[in-house]
Amino acid sequence: SFAIPSPTSRKHKLKLIVVILAIVLSALLIALIPFVGSLEDYFVNGLYHGSEIPLFLGAPDKKSHIGILEAYYGRLRSGNLLSWELIRQLLKHMFSQDYSEFPNKKVQFYGNDAVCAFKYLVRKEDPQYLFVWVTHIIQIVCFMIMTVSYTIIARKSSRGLVKVADKKTAKSLERRSLKVQGVATVIILTDFISWIPFIVICILHSTEVLDATKWYSIFTLVLNPLNSVINPILLNSKIRESIIKMIDKISIRALVITQETIAIPLNNMAPNKSADHATAVVVHDKE
Repeated sequence: SFAIPSPTSRKHKLKLIVVILAIVLSALLIALIPFVGSLEDYFVNGLYHGSEIPLFLGAPDKKSHIGILEAYYGRLRSGNLLSWELIRQLLKHMFSQDYSEFPNKKVQFYGNDAVCAFKYLVRKEDPQYLFVWVTHIIQIVCFMIMTVSYTIIARKSSRGLVKVADKKTAKSLERRSLKVQGVATVIILTDFISWIPFIVICILHSTEVLDATKWYSIFTLVLNPLNSVINPILLNSKIRESIIKMIDKISIRALVITQETIAIPLNNMAPNKSADHATAVVVHDKE
């Protein structure tokens, strides 16, 4: 079975723990940045004010809000640089006589599309445009690092065979090396299929070459999570064996059902021996 070799020293263990913690904390930081209140101008896509005010039907973006405010107050000095906080204050003053509490619900970075997920599809007018592009670059760099790392592991596993003199041991190590190389290749391919086409589509959407909005649900709900499911299966021999056994049972059951289905019409087509015997007796009696 393929397994990551255990660290040989305490220092090695500490380095490994630090690297893992750094990766987890970095991912957590990227995921939580959109929730920081002071950064709302870079992540809030619009404000929802309920259905009672015809001026703000739906969830208009900052540009729409500024247009309405300038029609009411006149040309605003800050223009497109108005913050969401200042927009909310101006709206509250604008409707102070009609509403004691003017509804202001933020349309956040997560959940602004039909799927409540990371907003990978952005255009230049979206406030999170730069943030998402940086995320795409990080994903591509991570994929390159992973590819190089697995390639190095596969090469080192094959080079180690040269130093082994015992033929029996060499054959055992060769089988293990081939398994390592196969697992590494499949992991790289599954990651490539799951992420690289999606990133390319996101880039084409961002540059307005195509509109990928209709494909967003398929990628976020099917392809991307599928990659997270496949990797543990590839790395854990027990899971692989359980899945293989389950597939074998399903295949055998399907084969039995197919054979039974074919056998039923064949039995109906077989000659009726009792009828043939009765006919023979009648013919004999007549003679």
